[in-house]
Amino acid sequence: MSAASSAAQPAAAAGGGVSSSSSSAGPVSLEALLQQRRFTDVLSWAQQRELEEGGLLTRDSEQLYGIELLSAMLCQNNLSAKFVWQRVPAELKKKSPELQALWKLVSSLLQRDFIGFFAQSSAAALPTPLLARMLTLLREEVQRVNLRAMASAYTVISAEAAAALLGMTAEQSAAALTAQGWTAAAAAQQPQGAPASARFFTPPPLDRSKPRDISHKQIEQLTGYITHLEE
Repeated sequence: MSAASSAAQPAAAAGGGVSSSSSSAGPVSLEALLQQRRFTDVLSWAQQRELEEGGLLTRDSEQLYGIELLSAMLCQNNLSAKFVWQRVPAELKKKSPELQALWKLVSSLLQRDFIGFFAQSSAAALPTPLLARMLTLLREEVQRVNLRAMASAYTVISAEAAAALLGMTAEQSAAALTAQGWTAAAAAQQPQGAPASARFFTPPPLDRSKPRDISHKQIEQLTGYITHLEE
């Protein structure tokens, strides 16, 4: 387990709560770490807090496990997210419908069920603004990674298929693709038998000077998911 540097330790309020503010001379708040997209530091902080609590339930346990689940997924650490859920005390799982809902949408993401993930995350009622903010960031991160993966996996894709991967309408996905440099596909590039109303796009040339943050396995899973949608 990695630990965040002492300079990056988030501020905590008295009684174990999470601080919503920080001073220039004081510790960094969780909100600041999220704004800086330092998700690994957030996960390290939550893991350390869990160790300090020693498995005891406190008034902050629900939020703490929620932070761990979401920060693990923001770090694309699926195994860590699974272990977090296994460590949540049975009593807390039973009495917290919010944590149950959070695990359900995380499970959808683990299973690459993007339609389910986006639908559940849109309807999720999380107990604190911090968790709601983290879920919004996770939606954005999934959209970003899927956009990158689509550019690597496809030479042409419909706005409708992209919408399922991005949690958007077809109109919104078309705008998102265009903003990322995708262009309207020529008639010769479109699949045979495609509906006349379908809009297809081709990706921009890959910039191989930039490091990849997606794996071949992710690309294969994404390809299989879209194939399933189009069957």
